[in-house]
Formats: sequence, C-alpha cells, structure tokens
Amino acid sequence: MLSPYLSVLIEKLSLSKEQSQNCLSSIFSGKASLEEIKALLTLLKEKGESVEEIVGFATAMREAMVRVRLSTPAMDLCGTGGSSIERFNVSTSAAFILAAGGVPVAKHGNVGSRKENGSFNFLEALNIPFHHSVETLQHLFEKTSLCFLFARRYHIAMRHVSQARQELGFRTIFNLLGPLCNPALVPYQIIGTPSQDIGKKLAKAIQLLGTHRALIIVGGNGLDELANEVPSLIFEVTRGSIEEKRFDPSPLHLRSYIEDSRIGNASRNAALFVSLFTEKNSTDPIVQNVCLNAGAAFYCFGTTPSIEEGYHLARDFVRNGSV
Repeated sequence: MLSPYLSVLIEKLSLSKEQSQNCLSSIFSGKASLEEIKALLTLLKEKGESVEEIVGFATAMREAMVRVRLSTPAMDLCGTGGSSIERFNVSTSAAFILAAGGVPVAKHGNVGSRKENGSFNFLEALNIPFHHSVETLQHLFEKTSLCFLFARRYHIAMRHVSQARQELGFRTIFNLLGPLCNPALVPYQIIGTPSQDIGKKLAKAIQLLGTHRALIIVGGNGLDELANEVPSLIFEVTRGSIEEKRFDPSPLHLRSYIEDSRIGNASRNAALFVSLFTEKNSTDPIVQNVCLNAGAAFYCFGTTPSIEEGYHLARDFVRNGSV
C-alpha cells in the first residue's frame, strides 16, 4: 500500500505535499500494514521531515478529524514537547489567564505519551471534565471563553498509527502535527518547540495551511515556551510574512524556575497551580513564566501591543483573582 512513498524516502528524497497527503489518507483507510507504517515513520525521521511532508500530513489529518465549530475565532497554545526537561503545564495554565482576560481559547492537547504530565493529565488532576459532546463544548466556550479539546476524541483515525508509534518508541512526524490540527481550526496560535530547525519548518507549514497570526516560540532554556531568564527565538507568522525575532525578558526581571523541585507529574503540578493562583502569587517564578507566555498570547491575539504589556496584563488577572 505504501511502497510508492517508501521508495521515494529510501532514496533520501522528500515526498510532495500531494504525495504526503495521499500517503496518510491511505494509512487512515486502514489498509497499510504495521511494518509499512513503521518503515515510513522511521525513514521520515532519519531524513528529516520537510515542510511539504508536514503540510501534506496535516492536511490529511484535518480532513479526517471531527470538526468543532465555535461561535467566535479562538486561540490555541500548544507545544511539540521533546525537551526531556521536567516541566510545568505552562500553556494549559496560561489558557485560564487568557479566558479571564476575554480571549477565547480552544485548548487542544493530549495525555502524556511517556509520563503522566500532558495537558489532559493536568486537567484530570484538577478534576476538570473534558469528555463532552461538541454541543456541550460549544456551550462551555460561549459561557467561559474556554474549552478543552482532547485530541483522542477528535482524531479517531490516529488509531491506525498508534501501535506503530508505540513500538517505535521515538518521536515522529505526528509529534509535530498535533499543534497544526486543532479541531476548531483556530486562526490564532502559540506553538512552542525546543528546536530552531523545527520552529522554522512549523512557521512555514502553518502559513501554508492558513493562519491569521501565529507565534512559533523556540525556548531559550531548552523548553518549548518563552524562558524567564534568557532570550528566546520567535517566528511571527501572518498570511503574508514570517518575521524572525529575538525576545529578551531581562527588562522584566523574572526568575528562573528550571530545576524547581516543586515541579513533577500532572498531580503535583495541578496542586501547585491551585496553590499559587489561589494565593494570587504573581511573584513566584512559575507564575511569572505562565504570565510571560500568556502575555505572548495576548500580543498574538492583538489584545496588547507587545509581549511585555501582555505579561503585565496577565499578572493583573492573577492578582485580582479572576483567573
């Protein structure tokens, strides 16, 4: 079933967008064998996934997913992961700040593949239900400006690649596709990645797929989000341009939270989140980092003219208890 595509990749050549789209559509039809899928993912990984391959696979995923139609254009904050550093659930925490500030958020994510530290492990630990019907999600979104889209519920066709991914045990092209395939097709996005090379590819890919405005963030501290203590790289993407920027947080005088002993799995992070935000503790380095990344989202959405002003706005929402 996949032999035409495998023969291209064996020669260390890249598939075209159309070939990539047709390839994944064939896999989603259920006719490709497990060994073929594993060979395909391995060859893509060894060669390095091209922009055209990412766009073609993402297009096929979007065609196969269950769509969620919301009443107003929304934002998503999602990272590719892959830093291997113990981390806090920054983007999910930032979603609450954005919703408190009136920015509509449709947070797409999953449970952790290796550890129980994914965004939806975090929600489970917070006792926030997310297995809702589309109608209930739409109602919650209109009421709170926030809803959570559990990837496994909307990307049902991914069952055809789950065994191959599990048996391979390494990150594949699908780790790059999640942030590009929000079921609500949000026009505003923050996408984090620890790799500059992947950041460039994602910037071009999301532009080709269609976006109003997106920030692709390469964390300066090895994480897939803006860092408190060192400059980070940002690719600012619109329909007509990709602008590479360097963001320096030093004027904000933030403290690092890397290697913070309080951080752990989703249960520990959830308890810490509740404690910090209930206490309205805007000076804690973890809260500072959440506010910084929420600030980038406020800027991306057009609420503030800069990330710095977005940070101060986010901190205000923490302090006044609205989060």
